[in-house]
Amino acid sequence: MTKGTFEQGKVVHIPSSFQKSVGVRNTYGTYIRKWSVPKEWRNHRLAVHIPFEYSAYAFYVDGKKLVSVGEVGPENLHETLLASRTAYFTPSKDTVTFQMEMSSFQQMRGGFENSIYIGNQAAVDRQSNLQFYRNTVVSGLMFMMGLLMLIFAWFLKDLREFFVFGLFCVSFAIRSFFAVPFLYEKVTSISYVGATKMEYIWTLLCFAIFIYLMKLYYEVFLLSGLYIVFG
Repeated sequence: MTKGTFEQGKVVHIPSSFQKSVGVRNTYGTYIRKWSVPKEWRNHRLAVHIPFEYSAYAFYVDGKKLVSVGEVGPENLHETLLASRTAYFTPSKDTVTFQMEMSSFQQMRGGFENSIYIGNQAAVDRQSNLQFYRNTVVSGLMFMMGLLMLIFAWFLKDLREFFVFGLFCVSFAIRSFFAVPFLYEKVTSISYVGATKMEYIWTLLCFAIFIYLMKLYYEVFLLSGLYIVFG
């Protein structure tokens, strides 16, 4: 990895934060790695999946930029964006050079903190899509279950536990929409800053609803049970 205008870099092991690598949390630099291409993969289309990083980044193979997220550069040029990307290339040589330019400013974390993975295009696409679809299905089921609980509570009346549990499910599903793997990015134009704020707001709301739900269950099941035994 090279940092800023340093004339030489240092060896780091990925995943690694800027803080761990160069002793500062917010900076910019370039990670470089030469990779020996397996014989069976040469002249075949490969994919590199890059999960979200707490930094802006640009990914190169043999000096050619394949994908970027945010704007990499010093503080006056840097722009953070949390998003995953997949880059595609077809190696024709025995060795290729991977280069990852990264920058992070005004963030709690920064650097190459999430490992990338590489392989056959179909296999990598299948794996990355699986995570996306799995999270979409789980979030959708949570949302529908929450709506069902709210409907039950509305029509059956006097079911505070159902109503609060429904609110928790709906809130959790909405929170998941803005969290990893950032489903919102696929269907909206919400900015990274706005989505991050929404994630924090819904996380706090989920926590508050969960605490209240535990209070209700404590009153309904534990206290009423004690009354029956000792009353």
